[in-house]
Amino acid sequence: MGYKIVHSKPITVDQNEEIDLKFKLRPENRGVIHGVIVDPEDNPVKDALVKLFQKQDCNEKLKPIAFQFTDKYGQFLFPVEPNIEHIIKIAYIEKETCICSINDELYMEPENG
Repeated sequence: MGYKIVHSKPITVDQNEEIDLKFKLRPENRGVIHGVIVDPEDNPVKDALVKLFQKQDCNEKLKPIAFQFTDKYGQFLFPVEPNIEHIIKIAYIEKETCICSINDELYMEPENG
């Protein structure tokens, strides 16, 4: 189980001022699905598409919930409602460098297009 602050107010601190604060956390029923996407050699995969779905019923229908791209460490994280069955789908297409020929001269086209 997690906790969160229910109400918050803007806080301004002046130069050389110190403010002591007290926060009361309330229980929050949330969960988290997180992980790391790696390639066959166990290297983290940056910019892999990770899609989160919720199972709808016995017919295996899926409701899209969210999507995101992995960071440079291959990491992803989704906050989710607890006690619900989720499905994750992952897609990644590796960028390729195009070797092109113009007038019999080879050159490499940049990855960004």
